[in-house]
Amino acid sequence: MSPGDEFIEQQVPLVHRALLPKPFSAAYAAVEDLVREVPFLQCPPAKLARGHLTAWAVDFAVSQMIESGSWTVEGYDWPWFAKPTGKYLRIFTKDAILTINQLPDTVHRPRYADFRENDGYSEQISLFPEEKNLGDKRRPHLLLLHGYHSLDFINIAMPNKEKYPVWLGMSKNVLQEIHDISVDLVPAEGPKTVSPGTIKEELKKKIHDNHG
Repeated sequence: MSPGDEFIEQQVPLVHRALLPKPFSAAYAAVEDLVREVPFLQCPPAKLARGHLTAWAVDFAVSQMIESGSWTVEGYDWPWFAKPTGKYLRIFTKDAILTINQLPDTVHRPRYADFRENDGYSEQISLFPEEKNLGDKRRPHLLLLHGYHSLDFINIAMPNKEKYPVWLGMSKNVLQEIHDISVDLVPAEGPKTVSPGTIKEELKKKIHDNHG
């Protein structure tokens, strides 16, 4: 196992990754339901922007999972992108910052963005920065990746600042990985998952706030 893989396992262990498929599935289902319900979302230009709806839905579902206590992390917030065109969900694990990203596959990393820099990580230095401020940009950065048009994969990955290799570490596809999990690893009560209906209502508010 590479140092990057070990770091991912420390920050988002399998027992936590196993909680992700339910809220992600609920988010994707909410988008499908909303598109069927709202005629203007079925026109070609809106279909091109469907990825934004999925991103909003997943961010909301994951934030609610954290709020409910299903996924225990250090905290989360909603900072602006480098260009203030919108906000994104930023999750703080014990020693890393994690953000959520859509990709058509896991072969290529997301396009460049300031918040995806990994200045805080090197295979030659300690994986545990002494600085514990939640907003410290020197923390190693992890990406929670998921499929673009369909939910084909969920992976936790550590991007490489250099061009090659693309990733310093990556978990297995959680959708396949959870089949190998011992029943002792998953909480008996299961994760508290926000419903597709609740996510759909949140999406309606988001659309109204952005286009109202």
